[in-house]
Amino acid sequence: MRTRLMPSLVLLCLVVPALPARAAEEKGLPAIVVRMKSLDGLVDDFRYLAELAEKENEAKQFEGLFKGMVGKNGLEGIDTKKPLALYGRIGPNVADSEVVLMVPIADEKAFLALLERTEIKAEKNKDGVYTASGDKLKELKQTVYFRFANGYAYITFNDAGFIAKDKVLLPAQVLPTDKLTTLSVTLSIDQIPVELRQIVLGQLELQMGKAKEEAPPNETKVQRDFRYAAVDEVTADVKSLLTDGQDLSLSIDVDRKSEDIALAMTLSGKSGSTLATNFADLGKAKSIGAGLIGSDSAMNVLAHLMISDKLRKALTPVIDEGFKKALADEKDDKKRAMAAKLLKVVEPSLKAGELDFGLNLRGPNANGFYAGVGALKVKDGKALENALKDLLKDASAEDKKDLTLDFEKVKEVSIHRVKPGKDYTEDAKKVFGDNPAYFAFRDDALFLSMGEGGLTAIKEAIASEPKPSKTLQMEMAMGRLAKLATEDQQIVLSAAKKAFAKTKNGDRITLSLEGGKSLKLRVSMKAQLVTFFTIIAEAQAKNKKTDFE
Repeated sequence: MRTRLMPSLVLLCLVVPALPARAAEEKGLPAIVVRMKSLDGLVDDFRYLAELAEKENEAKQFEGLFKGMVGKNGLEGIDTKKPLALYGRIGPNVADSEVVLMVPIADEKAFLALLERTEIKAEKNKDGVYTASGDKLKELKQTVYFRFANGYAYITFNDAGFIAKDKVLLPAQVLPTDKLTTLSVTLSIDQIPVELRQIVLGQLELQMGKAKEEAPPNETKVQRDFRYAAVDEVTADVKSLLTDGQDLSLSIDVDRKSEDIALAMTLSGKSGSTLATNFADLGKAKSIGAGLIGSDSAMNVLAHLMISDKLRKALTPVIDEGFKKALADEKDDKKRAMAAKLLKVVEPSLKAGELDFGLNLRGPNANGFYAGVGALKVKDGKALENALKDLLKDASAEDKKDLTLDFEKVKEVSIHRVKPGKDYTEDAKKVFGDNPAYFAFRDDALFLSMGEGGLTAIKEAIASEPKPSKTLQMEMAMGRLAKLATEDQQIVLSAAKKAFAKTKNGDRITLSLEGGKSLKLRVSMKAQLVTFFTIIAEAQAKNKKTDFE
């Protein structure tokens, strides 16, 4: 499967969170849960981010305002040190929907007094449930009920039965016992009523049917068949997600201890399901580019994507048709023969339906230059190399003057060198220096490198073997990349020096997608980057203002 589910995952994230959800009675847990840090924790996170953005005065003013609110005649009665939560359920009918908000309470009487000061009247019935009323609540057009239990006020709408004594959940059932992120939302897909899932699938099939009807101009039969297969694939994958999916979680976190700011999404499948097996297989995948990453990396990108067998079979005639047309369009017999020979050796790699590559940018080194190295998985790399050598036999001496075949070897793999030619730009020279590029074919991969240290980099890449890796991974070290800025370079360099001087690896931005027990997507950055981007934004704004004036 690899990442064939990626388009479907994106679609699922758009449609599923909009669905109401219900609790599975046998589990006794809500289908949707929203968790949030305590008010004090949220204020601390805000102050932390404000200080990073060099807005200390604004942070102090906000903190002072908050402390004033929780003092006398403020948010008295609310416990600002305990987390907040919201959970929801729905039965087979939409009218059964319920939402319960959990607000931590330090003093019940003080909380009731707070409501009274805000002109909200609370009347308690014999079951301990309060009915809230007042002009400020009329705009809700719903009756508000709440009850005190377990150190919280459980607040709901329209039906007091949602917060009956035997129905309210304990905080331990809703809130995690381990670390709490700033904000998180968890949806149990398997608890969405079957009727609602069928409605979603019905709408999906309708939209996918329309997509099949919207043919692009000049589409051939094999192109249409491939488009149909792709549409059917997305439909089947979303159906699998809605049928076999278990939990979909989204979290935003400001971790002051590790100095990370992260957005994470996790999707799990039912135990034993095909979906869960596919996620586990993703976690075992190996990448041709996993061995490229060095300790001095400024940027690295890894991807290992694979389409399904069904889609790959539909792709094969599209490739054949494209080859046939390309050869027919070439009027020069000699060039057509050369192209036919090259396409024949490229064909197995294209028809494999697999994209596995890695790119790594290293530096800058002591001389201020970078080195780049890349790897691409291919089928029968030696045949590709031989085909290239055959084509070069007919090339002119002028065309081959900068190329040295078999320049060096690593084991049985030949490294070929290309010196900078007339097309080598000054911008490239500033980044990579006046250094040659190198390329090599291993039977399973094509390797490329350039820049200062490029020969060493490609040798290391050739010697490395495919390793387990994340399905997608991108990491940028903004401090190392600062020298590449083409505009306002001095501003960027100055911002990097100030923001990252005291913290090692404080310049990292990371995106990753990986399998295993679940499918995990994570985007994170070190907190110091808030300072970095703030300095740049303010300097650029100041410069624009000065230019305007």
